[in-house]
Amino acid sequence: MLDVSKSPCPLTPREIEAVQWLSAGKTDVESAEIMGITKHGVRRLLQNARLRSNTVNAPSLVAKAIRSGWIA
Repeated sequence: MLDVSKSPCPLTPREIEAVQWLSAGKTDVESAEIMGITKHGVRRLLQNARLRSNTVNAPSLVAKAIRSGWIA
C-alpha cells in the first residue's frame, strides 16, 4: 500500500472545512448553514476536493483526508 501519511495537502482551507463537516456526518444543507454559503457552494467545494485528491466519491475523500492527516 502506498504510504500517504505526511503528504502535502492539495486542498484549500475552505475545502478542508467542507470535508471536515462531511466527515462529521453533516449534510450539504447543514454544512452550508454552518459555513455561511449555499448548499451548491458546499457541493462545489467537495467536488473540487475530490478532483484535487484524486478520489471518486465522498467516503473515499474522507478516508484519504484522514489517512493523509489533512483532517483529524
